[in-house]
Amino acid sequence: MHRLTDYPALWAYAKRLAQIPAFKNYTDFEDIKKHFYQQDDRPITTFERVIPLLDEQKWLS
Repeated sequence: MHRLTDYPALWAYAKRLAQIPAFKNYTDFEDIKKHFYQQDDRPITTFERVIPLLDEQKWLS
Protein backbone atom coordinates (compact mmCIF):
# COMPACT_ATOMS: atom_id res chain seq x y z
CA MET A 1 0.00 0.00 0.00
CA HIS A 2 1.35 3.41 -0.93
CA ARG A 3 0.73 6.70 0.79
CA LEU A 4 -0.80 9.65 -1.03
CA THR A 5 2.51 11.46 -0.58
CA ASP A 6 4.18 8.76 -2.69
CA TYR A 7 2.36 10.15 -5.74
CA PRO A 8 3.61 13.74 -6.26
CA ALA A 9 0.87 14.84 -8.68
CA LEU A 10 -1.97 13.43 -6.57
CA TRP A 11 -0.43 14.83 -3.38
CA ALA A 12 -0.18 18.31 -4.95
CA TYR A 13 -3.82 18.09 -6.09
CA ALA A 14 -5.01 16.94 -2.65
CA LYS A 15 -3.14 19.79 -0.98
CA ARG A 16 -4.74 22.30 -3.38
CA LEU A 17 -8.16 20.86 -2.55
CA ALA A 18 -7.43 21.21 1.17
CA GLN A 19 -6.91 24.96 0.67
CA ILE A 20 -10.40 25.48 -0.78
CA PRO A 21 -12.68 26.64 2.07
CA ALA A 22 -15.73 24.69 0.85
CA PHE A 23 -13.68 21.48 0.75
CA LYS A 24 -11.74 22.16 3.95
CA ASN A 25 -14.80 23.11 6.01
CA TYR A 26 -16.89 20.10 4.99
CA THR A 27 -14.31 17.31 4.84
CA ASP A 28 -13.82 15.51 8.15
CA PHE A 29 -10.49 13.70 7.80
CA GLU A 30 -10.75 12.27 11.32
CA ASP A 31 -14.07 10.64 10.46
CA ILE A 32 -12.69 9.34 7.16
CA LYS A 33 -9.72 7.77 8.96
CA LYS A 34 -11.92 6.21 11.64
CA HIS A 35 -14.18 4.67 9.02
CA PHE A 36 -11.22 3.36 7.01
CA TYR A 37 -9.35 1.82 9.94
CA GLN A 38 -12.31 0.74 12.08
CA GLN A 39 -14.93 -0.54 9.69
CA ASP A 40 -16.89 -2.25 12.41
CA ASP A 41 -17.65 -1.82 16.11
CA ARG A 42 -15.28 -4.49 17.42
CA PRO A 43 -12.63 -3.24 19.85
CA ILE A 44 -9.16 -2.61 18.47
CA THR A 45 -7.11 -5.74 19.14
CA THR A 46 -4.51 -5.56 16.37
CA PHE A 47 -2.18 -2.86 15.12
CA GLU A 48 -3.75 -2.90 11.66
CA ARG A 49 -6.78 -1.11 13.10
CA VAL A 50 -4.88 1.56 15.02
CA ILE A 51 -5.70 5.00 13.63
CA PRO A 52 -2.60 7.03 12.69
CA LEU A 53 -2.23 10.65 13.71
CA LEU A 54 -3.03 13.28 11.10
CA ASP A 55 -0.27 15.78 10.38
CA GLU A 56 -2.34 18.80 9.35
CA GLN A 57 0.78 20.86 8.62
CA LYS A 58 1.54 18.60 5.64
CA TRP A 59 -1.85 19.48 4.18
CA LEU A 60 -1.43 23.19 4.75
CA SER A 61 2.12 23.62 3.49
